[in-house]
This record gives sequence, structure tokens and C-alpha cells, in this order.
Amino acid sequence: MTYHHTELSRDIASGDLVYLVLRKWRPILIGALLLALCAFAVKYAGGSKAAGGGEGEPDIVAYEEAVSAYEADRDNLSYLVTRSGDLIEEKRAYLASSILTQIDPAHVGKATATVVFRIPEGSGLTPSLLADLYAAYCAGGIDWSSLAGHFGVDAAILSELVTTCPSVTSSAFYTGDPQQGMDLSSSRDALTSTVVHPDAEEAGFILDDILRQIEAEGPAKAAAVGSHTPVVASRTCAYVADASIGSRVGTLLQELYQLTTNEDRLEAQKAKLKKPAATGSVSSSARLKGALKYAVLGFIGGAVVLILLCMIWYTLRGVVLSASEMNRLYGLRKLAVIPDEKAGRLLFDRLAARIDPDRKNAASADVRYRCAAEALLSDAGQSGALNSIVLAGDLAPDRLRACADHLSGALAECAGDRPVPSVLAAGEAAEDPAALKMMRDAGRVVIAAQIGRSSYRALSDILQAAEAAGADVAGSVVL
Repeated sequence: MTYHHTELSRDIASGDLVYLVLRKWRPILIGALLLALCAFAVKYAGGSKAAGGGEGEPDIVAYEEAVSAYEADRDNLSYLVTRSGDLIEEKRAYLASSILTQIDPAHVGKATATVVFRIPEGSGLTPSLLADLYAAYCAGGIDWSSLAGHFGVDAAILSELVTTCPSVTSSAFYTGDPQQGMDLSSSRDALTSTVVHPDAEEAGFILDDILRQIEAEGPAKAAAVGSHTPVVASRTCAYVADASIGSRVGTLLQELYQLTTNEDRLEAQKAKLKKPAATGSVSSSARLKGALKYAVLGFIGGAVVLILLCMIWYTLRGVVLSASEMNRLYGLRKLAVIPDEKAGRLLFDRLAARIDPDRKNAASADVRYRCAAEALLSDAGQSGALNSIVLAGDLAPDRLRACADHLSGALAECAGDRPVPSVLAAGEAAEDPAALKMMRDAGRVVIAAQIGRSSYRALSDILQAAEAAGADVAGSVVL
């Protein structure tokens, strides 16, 4: 038989690890239960003591509903306070970069232009309707990207510098109500656009870009409502005093004030929230419920940790995980996989048996030993007389002797008229000169190993000793 005791590059199958872990389900279950008990005790002992009675049996359901409502209110208020703080920071950053707040009301750079409309006769359009239409365009249709890039500010900051007459709030086209907020003191037959800025030339620059976009928008509006042409009738640019700037800046500051006031109100509401107090059996029940939750978490977490530790332990120890793995690693023939002395019949035992790659407990020990004996006797018939067989392996001495006795009995039962070879237990032959002599005299060796116990290092030493003694390894018997 060809074997390869130097090839120890293992390819551990996950199924082998799962099988070994399931075989250890009892200590894992006990460990998980102990961890769950510890978690329960720690949580229960750490809870508040139940208050003295005399109040009757409280309504536990009502208490739990009150606690849920308190937690929901607390979470909602926390979110609102955080959101309000973010809005305040955004508003402060906006005001810090606002151009409108930097204008001196006594020295305002102001650029004003009046746009009139040429309307063909019989078209049905009126100048007031077109003024409203273009006022709405100035409020929501202007492309500020070029100007925003020029000034290095957001579009919203630039839009605050522009006002129109009629304004959107007094626009019959925008509101749908000809009388709502209508400013009757000014003409509605033309559109007046005004831009303010600390620098009058910059105000004129912004106004010129707006007028350019109004003229470019003319064909599209004409296609939508009827033929007309917007024409700039006048344009002025100068420094003036404008008291309305203060009120416009005040509106911005009023928004910041409202946000700050709202944040203070929300924080006050949050501070007034109080968790419902639990007394009597309510306190005991809540404390017990919390402790039970910790116990469940402790059980699940403990089971997972113990399973992982068990897998790591088997992986790092370098022990035999299955007969298939060992025989594949060393190039040995599987003579027999002996079932457990007391195979379990509970759920996890049956589950382990289903995923066992070696079908360890699928047959009785007598059947498995007879199969090994038939294979050995068949080898003896092909190669000549077989006087003795040496059984060597990394097993406890009593297990090795018991395995040798069972194999010897199976050989005697299966031999019939053929000579019955004796079976000698050699133990870890690499460390015993007498065992080396037994191997050399017998000429035939059977490797014995136990799943989850026998180490590959010890088995490699035994195979090297068999090779040095010139003995032939007939195969393996795995317990």
C-alpha cells in the first residue's frame, strides 16, 4: 500500500467541523445555559428594587403602553431638536455669505429697468397679463448658474437681490385671483425689475443678465400665449438711499429668530418628558422581562461563541476530523470506521449522523470489524501467509488493546480453514523500540485512529516508523 506521511497540506471540510460540533452539543448546550443564567442574574440583580406594595395590582399593560409612548416622544423630540440645530447652522452660514445683509441702506447700488411689450393688434393679449407672466419667470425661471459662478455664491443669495413690479404675490396669472393682493397704485402694463447690490456696477451687471434672459425667453413665451415682443424701455443705475433694505434684511433675521425659538421650545419639551415610574409588581415584572431578554441573548450569544471556539479548537489541534480526510491525506485504505460505543438517539445526534461523511454509526461494530478482517484475509491470500498484524495508532492503551481484541476476534470468525493471524497492539510505535521490532517481524501494520483525538503529528511518526521497519501499511481502522 502506498502512503504519503509527508504530505500534510490539509483541506479541512466544513462538514467535518459541523459534524464534530454536533457531537459535542451537550456540553455546548450546558455552557450556553450557564451563560444565559449568568446574564439573567446580572441583569435582574442590577435592576431597581421593587417598591413597597399597598397600592393594589397595577395595570402592567397600561404601564408598558405609557413607556412605549414616552420612548416614541423622546425619539421624535430628539430628532426634531437635532434637525432644528442643523437648520439654524445652515441659516447662519447663509446669512454669513448673504449679499443683502452687506448693503448699507443709506448707500445702495440700485439698477432698475422697465420692460414693455409690443403686441400685434387683434391678438387678444393685454400688457398686464404679459407683465404677470414675465414677473413669474423672473421669480422662478431665471438661470443663475453663470452669475453664481461669477460672484461665487449660491443662486438663492442672488435671487434675494431682485424684485419685480408686479411681484409674484400680486400676480393675477400666478394666484388665479385678479383682486388678491393687487397693487393698484402702480401700472401693471409694464414689468419693472430692480436689482440692489453694494456696488452699483455689479447691480447693473446682474440686471443686464436678467434682461438678456427675458429677451431670450420671448419666443418661447410667444409660442405659448401668443405673438408679442418684450422690449427694454428704460434702464437706470445709481447709488440711492433705500429704507426697504432694512426690512428685507429683517425678514431674513426673523427666520433665524423663529428657528432658534423653535429649538428652545423643543428642548424644553424634551426636558419635561419623564419616564413613567414603575412601582410594585409592575417594577418586578418589567425587571423580570428585561432579565429574560438578556438571558435569551446570553444563551444565543453563548452558543455561537462556544461553537466557534469548538471549531477553532479542532482546527488548531491538528487532529483527525474524519476517516475520509485521514485516508485521503496519507493515501491509506479505509478498512473500517467503528461506530460509537453509545450512539445517541436524540435530535442533534440524529442530525449529526445524517451529515457524517463516514457514516460512522450506520452499522454495528461487529459488522465493521468483520469487513476489516475480510479485507486483511484477502490480502493474506494474495501475498502469502500472514502470521501477525501490528495495530499501531495514537490511542489510549486500553482503547488500542480493545480494538486489537475485536479485530482478532473478527479474524478468527472470518478465517474458517485459513490460518488466523494474531493482532498485536503496538501503541505509538515511533517511541517504542519493541514496537518497531514487532513491525519488522510482522511485516503488516494497521493504523488505528480516533476522530477528534488522534493527532496527525503522531500518526505521521508512526507511518515513518513503519516505513523504516520495512512494514506494509494495510489500511486504517478509525474509531
